[in-house]
Order: sequence, then C-alpha cells, then structure tokens
Amino acid sequence: MMSQLLKHILAMSAAGSTLAVVLLLLKPVTHRFFSPRWQYFMWITVFILFAMPLTVPLPIQTPFDFANPGQISSTGYQQPIVFEDAFRSHAASFTAQGGREPGVNFMSVLGIVWISAAFGVFLFRLSKYFLFRIKIYQTSWPDAASVPIPKKLTIRRSSLLDAPLMIGLIRPVLFIPDFELNEEDIRLILIHELVHYKRHDLCLKWFAVIVGCLHWFNPIFRIAFKQFEEECEISCDFEATKSLSSQERDNYMRMILNLISNSCNPKVPAASMAGSDKIIKRRFTMIRNMKKQKKAISILSVILSVFLLTSTAFASGVLQDTIHEDSPIKVFHGDTELSYQNKPFLSDEWVYLPLRETLNGFGINDIEWDNGTIRISLPNSSSEQLWAAYCEIQTDSSEIRYTGNIAKGNMKGVPILLNGVTYVPCYFFSDLVRCGQIPDYRLEREQSLSPESYYTPEEEVFIGTPEEQEQFHPVDEHGNKRYVKRIIVDEKNNTIAVVTAENQMPEKLREIPNAGLVNCNGYTSLLQSPRLFTINANGKYVEVPCAFMIYQNQEPIAYIPMTYQINLPAAQLPEN
Repeated sequence: MMSQLLKHILAMSAAGSTLAVVLLLLKPVTHRFFSPRWQYFMWITVFILFAMPLTVPLPIQTPFDFANPGQISSTGYQQPIVFEDAFRSHAASFTAQGGREPGVNFMSVLGIVWISAAFGVFLFRLSKYFLFRIKIYQTSWPDAASVPIPKKLTIRRSSLLDAPLMIGLIRPVLFIPDFELNEEDIRLILIHELVHYKRHDLCLKWFAVIVGCLHWFNPIFRIAFKQFEEECEISCDFEATKSLSSQERDNYMRMILNLISNSCNPKVPAASMAGSDKIIKRRFTMIRNMKKQKKAISILSVILSVFLLTSTAFASGVLQDTIHEDSPIKVFHGDTELSYQNKPFLSDEWVYLPLRETLNGFGINDIEWDNGTIRISLPNSSSEQLWAAYCEIQTDSSEIRYTGNIAKGNMKGVPILLNGVTYVPCYFFSDLVRCGQIPDYRLEREQSLSPESYYTPEEEVFIGTPEEQEQFHPVDEHGNKRYVKRIIVDEKNNTIAVVTAENQMPEKLREIPNAGLVNCNGYTSLLQSPRLFTINANGKYVEVPCAFMIYQNQEPIAYIPMTYQINLPAAQLPEN
C-alpha cells in the first residue's frame, strides 16, 4: 500500500511539474499579453495538479495482485479470497530450516521515508507558524481602520513587521507595521489587503504549503511556490488599482516605495507587499500601463488555460492509471499484436480476454447472443481431423459446444460480464487453437522476477529454491503443520513460481479437479515435467494454459495456477 501511494505521489509530482515547466517556458509571452489574473489562476492549477490523484477512465483493466489475489464471479462482481492467516511470525525463524529471509521491498521503504519526511516538514512549518503567531500577538496592539472593513477582519499594529501581513483563516487579522504612515497610505494598504481577504488568498497559500509538504523532494515545486507568491501580489495589485484614478495609482506606488524605505530585514512567513527590485519594477510597469484587455486576447487566454490544464491532467491520469499495470497482457495474431479498447486482465487463476474484441482480431465477426447463449460462427479449420462450423458457450458454464466433428471443449472458467463487456478465460482461445480455428494465436505477459513483488510486508513468506522448498516443513509450537506463502526462486534469486498459503491446504487441494493439471512429484520435478505448452525462462513470455499439482508421497501438497507461474524454464518434452 505504501509503495502504491508513493507511486501516485510521484505521478502527481510529475504532472504538476510538467505544467509548471510549461508555464515557466511560456512566461515571456504570457506576461506580455495575458492579465495578471490569468497568471495567478494558472499557478493555482499547478498546485491542484500536484494535489489531485487523477485517473483517466481508460478501457477497463483489472490488475492482478499476487500479494492480495481475488477472483471474479460470473455475475461480474469481484469476490475476495479469504486466506487462512492464523500463523504470523517473523520470516527469519524459517532460515534455520533451510530457507531465506525475504528481501526488503525498496518502494515500501522509500514510501515510509517519504511520508515520515512529509509529516516532519509539516510539523516544522506548523510549529514555526504558531511560534511566529504567538510572538506577533505579543508585540502588537489593536488599531482602528480609517476605511470600512469586514466584521470578521481586525487590524493590529506591530513593531515586529515592516510590511503588512494577514494571518488567520477563521478570524483573519491584518497586522500593519508600526511606523509613520499617512491616512492615504493606510487606505491603499487596506484596499490591497482586502483583495487578498476577498479572494481567500491566505487559504490558497496554506493549501500550497500543505501540498508542498507532500512534495518536499521536488525542487520544481519550490520554484512553482515562489512564482505563485509573486503572481499573487502582482494580481492583487491589478485588482486593487484597476478602479483607481491615475493620481491614486501614483499614490499606490509611492506607498509601496514608502514601505520599502522603512524596510529593515523582513523575516516573516508570508509574501511581502514589497519584494525584489525586479518584481517591484514589473508591478509598477503593470500599474502604469494598465489597460483593458482585448476580447480576442481574453478568449485566447481562456483557450490556452483550458488546453494546458486538460492536457496535463489527462497525462497525469494516464500516468497514474498505468501504475496499476503490474502484469500487462498482450495477444498476437501471428506477429501482429491485437489492439484492445477493453484490456485483458488477470484474475486468481485465469487470464481473461474480451471475447468480441479478441475474436474480431482473428477475423471472426459473426457473434450472436441469445438468452445467455453466445453463438460464434467459426472460420475454416486448418486441421484436417478437426473442424467446426459453430461453437456455443453459456454464461454460466465453462463448457464449449461445437457443431462439427468436435464433440466439445472446455475453457476452464465461466464467462464474466464487466461494464457490459463479456470476458472469457484464455483457455477458450487455446481450445480454438486445438481445433485449428485460430492456429496463429499467441498470448504474452510481462512479470517481475523479483520475489519482493509477490508478497506484502505483513505476510509470512518463505523464499527458496525448489530444493530448499522440499526441505522446508514449518510447524507451530504444538507440532502442527503451518501454511505460509512460498516463493520459489532459482539460484540467481529470480522468481520461478508462487504458492499461496491457501493453495497448500488439504481442504482446498481436495476441491481442485484434476482434469487439465500437470502433476509433479515434488518441487524439483516442477522444472523437468513435460507440459502441453512452454514458458520461456525470461519472465516476459507465457504460453501455458495449464496448472500444476505438486505431490509428495502420492499426496497433493501444493497447487500452482497459471497466473502464479512466473519464470518456469522450458521443459524438455519427450522426442516421441
């Protein structure tokens, strides 16, 4: 869970950083033509992207998590498999029995580091804010306003400040410096600060600060925050002075210069009304040259903002959506990969493919639905011994009925319906291969070879080679046999297969039909057993619609479905 959360944060950080970089690159042009209000709005959207875990509703793909598998029922609802988990202990206790202590999940460790640092940064900034708040209240006193102000807003004078500052989200307080300011300066300061108050700029700054705690590791965020503060002040100048007369604007600029002349060394956690020489120059240029924006430029600014936001948000959603693609599945028609709108997915034991899209990829388009029966018109068979004009499947059955000289077939699992799309186990297409209807069908999927990919930190797990697995016999303090997840690895610590605790329990093994299974005598024979299909030993190619039952002294001790076969080397089939 922690590693997945970190991946989402990284995706959000990438999305927000992308928009920030684009805005920085466009800055020379947008500052010249677009209003300060537009600049400020765009930097707010940057923080929204940094904070929003977007996902784009791409074609359905149900990821398979080996650490927490589930199965999907024929009604279309995902049903969790509840594992026996009565025995919890540290995996190091197994090493004395010939096993290996599991490795550390690197992403989980990074996730813990990230959230610890984020929490630490937040506490530091919060404590700094409250210490400053205490200090400024101790060095300030109430002051009367010379212009009407909202009832919730109060004004205080402070000897600690040399620029106006507003704090407080619920009952905001405006602190103004304790040096000589004429009545006109105070009036213009209040006009400026009331713009901040009415726009809820203080809330937006706190939002940015909290988002910054989550993205403490990202230097682009700090650049974005600096730009946000700059555009906040400039856009506030724009709003405050747009209705002022020419003389009042001159007074406004003189008020800012007066604040600068009285400034000593401002060290407050907020943007000052003053600022650097470069920013002051830009603010004054904007105030002097203020004019009504042309309608065409306003429309263009809206179009550009919508384009930037939607394109970056979509990219963010796609990026975060692909986080879940732990086991991408590909289907080939010869050397041509089929393109899917509704993605294949892995369930507990089967690879599921969208029926209509896959058949269409092989030129099979005559598909009829009649009250729970799906009837498919088949092409001419490439096999002289086997052929069928039609096949039928039922929504509640794994049986395949053929019309021809083929009696029947089996797809191992029942069809399921997800979001209006019918999915069938890949065994259905393997059976069409058997019948010669689609001889050039091939299925591939990529899988991680790292053992850490197949268990959670909370799980009890034993990692070892096939020989070590056969020597591993865990028992509890009363001498009763224990069942823990086993991850079978080769000598290079690459995962070969995974055996869940449930798939070792006698009550589960008795329920598994033996038809279609490949039987192995012990774990070591798993690597030499003849099989109907082949798995290449690279973790990237799978073509094996069969499962394994492991026996010991003629008793079944483990079951390995197809989806738990990670990196089984190709067995040598008998020459005859």
